[in-house]
Amino acid sequence: MTNPTARRISRSKKLAAGAAALTLLALGGVQGASAADPGVDIVYVATGANFPDALAGSVLAALEGAPILLVTRDTIPGPTATELARLDPRYIRVLGGTSTVSDAVLTQLKAYATANTADEVTRIAGLNRYATAAEISQLVPAAASKLPDNQVRIVTGSPGLPSSIGVVASTTVTLPDVCPGADGWKVRATANGYYLTSGSVTSGAATTALSLDNPGSYLASTITNQNFVPNVGQTRENYVSDFIFDGVDAGTHTIRQWGVEDTNVDVTAAQNRLLVEVIGYTC
Repeated sequence: MTNPTARRISRSKKLAAGAAALTLLALGGVQGASAADPGVDIVYVATGANFPDALAGSVLAALEGAPILLVTRDTIPGPTATELARLDPRYIRVLGGTSTVSDAVLTQLKAYATANTADEVTRIAGLNRYATAAEISQLVPAAASKLPDNQVRIVTGSPGLPSSIGVVASTTVTLPDVCPGADGWKVRATANGYYLTSGSVTSGAATTALSLDNPGSYLASTITNQNFVPNVGQTRENYVSDFIFDGVDAGTHTIRQWGVEDTNVDVTAAQNRLLVEVIGYTC
């Protein structure tokens, strides 16, 4: 039997691979893959020499949709520096005491934070790895409480589109106040359904739009329509209208689906659905 060939992974590659793995773990949180986009709210940093601090912080990072990157005690490795520059985070949170990540590294990390506040780079640490894990644990309930209870809301619309612009379906979503300043919640609304027609459709289409907190009419800036017009002789018309409302303040908001029937479409019935989903926030 042939012995398997041993492969050695260099320290720099181990740090890069570890950062990637921990980032993927954190990206299982609320914001999903969007957490890896530039301009993230928070990035967590831990030592790559040992695993307890990064492991303990992974739950907190997941709740906040934040990546975790790795450093040595006294330096920021090249792959980590590159990723910090790309992520352009507002805040950086160092996991562990000075024996694992030095104050010199904490100072260097300030060059990557953009919040311009006294707490843009801070440390979460205890006297040892066990105390650090306990300190991190105390922050988990507050992070979890930032998530609204109504993550997904589905409502059924009226049986047919109005003959002029009017509300087809609406629902409310309540977003908690989680930031010291203004909150920037991201809410996705998707309207979809189909229309049954009598006879054949020769031309035209029924349209739909979305609005946030506008009781009178839809906002032109919020319209994102994708209508599927049937061919001649078909009796069903499908539609999808999708939009992400970004930078929404805390509070209760009403999201409305608006519609208008095209005069060339003889609508006899419709099945409408409005899906509202809270997908993340930034401070």
